Amino acid sequence: MAKTIGMLISPQATQDQISNALNDKDYRVRIAAIAHPNATLEHVTKALDDRHHAVRRNAIRHRNATPEHISKALNDRSYGVRVHAVRHPNALMEHILKALDDRDDEVRANAKWSKILRPIWNTYLDVEIVNG
Repeated sequence: MAKTIGMLISPQATQDQISNALNDKDYRVRIAAIAHPNATLEHVTKALDDRHHAVRRNAIRHRNATPEHISKALNDRSYGVRVHAVRHPNALMEHILKALDDRDDEVRANAKWSKILRPIWNTYLDVEIVNG
């Protein structure tokens, strides 16, 4: 495990090495793999199907996560995955609206103070909310 994680810390990790690490039995290796900047859209897609919530949570936090990935993550059974989906910079208004109807308070709260709704709240409340 330590050798695999060490290899994934390297900026030279290849896409094949990342793919292989996403198949590792140890979820910590899979987290290290999806956190790598060289992880592709395909890696994010694969990691969103992982059995461990922490791998899925790290997948939706990846900069390469697309609106389609966010839609999928908003249906995840783990509220932490859904929270990070609504926080993602690529989240769209449709994602925020879906998250506002989520069963979990924390997901709804993150949707209310999202980057998309913040300007509306600023205007409505006549204040500037910098960090919500």
